[in-house]
Amino acid sequence: DNPSGSETQCDCNAGYSYFDGACVANCDASAAPANGGVGDCTSSLASGSTCQPTCNSGYTVSGPSSCTAGTLTAATCGCANGYSLLNGDCVESTEVEVKVEFAGITQVIDDTLVQTLQNALTTSLLAGTTGVQVDPANITIKYTMLGKQTFSSPVDESSFITAAASSLGVATSDIENFAQSAARRRLLSNVVTYQVVTTNRATLNTALSAASSPITVGGVTGTGAAPTTTIAAEIKTAIPTSQASTVSATLNDPSFTTDIETSASNAGVSGISISSPPCTGLTQPANGVSGTCGSELASGSSCQPTCNSGYTVSGQTTCIAGALTAATCSSNSGSLFGGFLGLVSAAGVPLFHVDIILLATVALGALLAP
Repeated sequence: DNPSGSETQCDCNAGYSYFDGACVANCDASAAPANGGVGDCTSSLASGSTCQPTCNSGYTVSGPSSCTAGTLTAATCGCANGYSLLNGDCVESTEVEVKVEFAGITQVIDDTLVQTLQNALTTSLLAGTTGVQVDPANITIKYTMLGKQTFSSPVDESSFITAAASSLGVATSDIENFAQSAARRRLLSNVVTYQVVTTNRATLNTALSAASSPITVGGVTGTGAAPTTTIAAEIKTAIPTSQASTVSATLNDPSFTTDIETSASNAGVSGISISSPPCTGLTQPANGVSGTCGSELASGSSCQPTCNSGYTVSGQTTCIAGALTAATCSSNSGSLFGGFLGLVSAAGVPLFHVDIILLATVALGALLAP
């Protein structure tokens, strides 16, 4: 009996806590997350409470672990910014992009051809010297068909795109790079070239089957020509930063191209070209100037910034497949000798004179030693 009419709350047994009007079991949060530590979590986390596990170097925690009505939601450790999961571990990584094109393809694009080309890429990049693993999910296949129609008079671009899309069975947004010019042999004719660009193989094959047929634009009917196709494989993947120079050497090695060419040739494809995007937006280092560096650096290239007086450059600025490693300028004051060099350099004393001064000081010290 409760004469006052107030609510009475009983204490919960050990291992339970009061939550949402009832005693519910606490959560066991004592297990450390993979690649992390327990932190302040215990084997008895009350419902409605949180605790914070920790993560190893190179990993970042997803948040706190929480207990709700006896159910644990455990925090996890994922790769920290600048790190990627490679071979099961988070390692310092660099994002790279590589684009391989196979041009002049005249046959219908089937699964076998695409798989052969994709295998050629993954096998080549999986060479033992690189340590790079390319997931097929990181390869984007883009198909570009080059078509041509000859007309007796100029045609309107917008009207052509609408008519071509209807004739080829594609969307108007798939048609790009319209151009027309007078034919060399028949000056009264106009040659129109265009591209169908898509990531959908079925769409490409539909266009291929109709591209040789005439297209009528505004009452003027053209004459079609046999189309050709280019398959571009764009690879975006992470590599260990420690292996960036090795990967760069591989991408620039003729044998890399040869390996892919061999596989492509076996699939009836030729005209390979390999490219990587440049690094853009380069800026001068803090406490230094750009030196030989401009605003853009080609993949596989390097340039040399310079540092202000009293600072030392860390090395060259390099670009590997779109990933920039920028040189920095560090202060010489980090050491007694470096600070001395910085002071005398700032005072205008030539460095070879500094060497003489140091040697003389050492010699004098030896003579005066007891």
